[in-house]
Amino acid sequence: MSENDQIIRLMRKLRYRLGQAHRIAQAAETCAIEGCHDRSKRLLEEVVELTRDAGHLVQASMIVTHPDTEMPEPTEIP
Repeated sequence: MSENDQIIRLMRKLRYRLGQAHRIAQAAETCAIEGCHDRSKRLLEEVVELTRDAGHLVQASMIVTHPDTEMPEPTEIP
């Protein structure tokens, strides 16, 4: 697989994860408006996971495109 193909694949995954996060965040907002705060919180936890995955995809694409660049270690959100 060429470098360009790898980048395209990573960007498609990134766009997909961010799209999922956006839709779930909208659902969480609707739940909060309707007073379902526990459900809203659970949905936001899913958003955290998806955005963390998106961050890893961004780092991977930077490694592929700029292999000489040092990337910081990902941090865990408690």
